[in-house]
Amino acid sequence: DCLFVTIQNQHAEELRFYDGMPVTTKAQAALHGFGLQNIRRTMAKYQGMLSIDAGADHCFTLTLIFPVNAPSAK
Repeated sequence: DCLFVTIQNQHAEELRFYDGMPVTTKAQAALHGFGLQNIRRTMAKYQGMLSIDAGADHCFTLTLIFPVNAPSAK
């Protein structure tokens, strides 16, 4: 059994990706972009899956798949 979570948000600019993650377009890049990195680590810790898609329609889609009966991380 799995729990699926999908989050969508529009973006004005074309997104660039590095290592499978979108690169922030904000002015102070060093101060942004930690949220998705934390989500990626959490999904790995709990044997989940993360999918990021930035389609041509300027819609950013984040999909998380959580195994419901996964063993607890230690």
